Amino acid sequence: MTEQQLCKHGESCSELECVYSCSHWRKPNDPRNPASVINDFVSALIASGQKCREKVSTELDVPYSDQKDSDSQQFIDFYGLDEAPVDAPIFVFIHGGYWQEGSRKLATTMVEPSVARGAVVAAVGYDLATTCDIRELVKEVASAIKYLDRRFEARGTRGMLVLGHSAGAHLIAAALALIGDEQHQLPTLRVVLLLSGIYDIRPLVDTYIGRPIKLTMDSATSASPLLFAEKVSRGVGPVASVIAIVGEYESSVFFEQAEEMCRALRNQSGMADRVATWQLDDEDHFSEIENMDDPQQPLMRAIFAWMQM
Repeated sequence: MTEQQLCKHGESCSELECVYSCSHWRKPNDPRNPASVINDFVSALIASGQKCREKVSTELDVPYSDQKDSDSQQFIDFYGLDEAPVDAPIFVFIHGGYWQEGSRKLATTMVEPSVARGAVVAAVGYDLATTCDIRELVKEVASAIKYLDRRFEARGTRGMLVLGHSAGAHLIAAALALIGDEQHQLPTLRVVLLLSGIYDIRPLVDTYIGRPIKLTMDSATSASPLLFAEKVSRGVGPVASVIAIVGEYESSVFFEQAEEMCRALRNQSGMADRVATWQLDDEDHFSEIENMDDPQQPLMRAIFAWMQM
């Protein structure tokens, strides 16, 4: 019998898998095991969603595609649309979950403080890669971004900020590469926030993360935005800034990938002064999202400034 392989945290996985296992890397003195970290995170997001839907005006389950599948998740939930002025900024959030978990219904911690300052929040859903190829998810997120750009340009928004967390950060970058390849313009896009993402996903092939979504070297290569920085820069356009953010207590691979993505973008024409990395102090992969309900969180304060709120 093969001896079970344990990582440095005592979990059943390889060291390669460990550095991509977000729940293994927590704030110092956090006694919880990885399963408890994830369970607590999901419970906090469920509570946040229930609370904000009671307090904030909503327009839920708005389709952004013509998908007719009853199981489709290609919908957007809007918060604060009724009370927002026509030129209100639009804060777009793309959830994480390593392309196989998560939901727009859990993407709400930022809603109350953002709406209180006059923004509209759009939580974007997408189908999970357990049911389709990861490249289809990229197309879906690209469609959602283009839909929101058209809708809010017509409304008169003063700008769109797009934030993706974890897999959501990857999907935003990959979607922008697709949009750039199409030569499509996003006139409302002002800020792209890539929060704790992986932009070269090839190392995930044949890992416990990649196997459930049938990730192959071909699909991983096609869907790795780090390999297509020139297309990403075209999707970003001539105005928007890109900031890659990583929580202080995350594994080194998240810092490395953020630096590599930003380095590749800075090398593109006209991008050097519009790309930055940022370490979010005293946060880990999960706390950085949980704490977005606090308007004094440094990330939220920066978002308010970027959206001129």
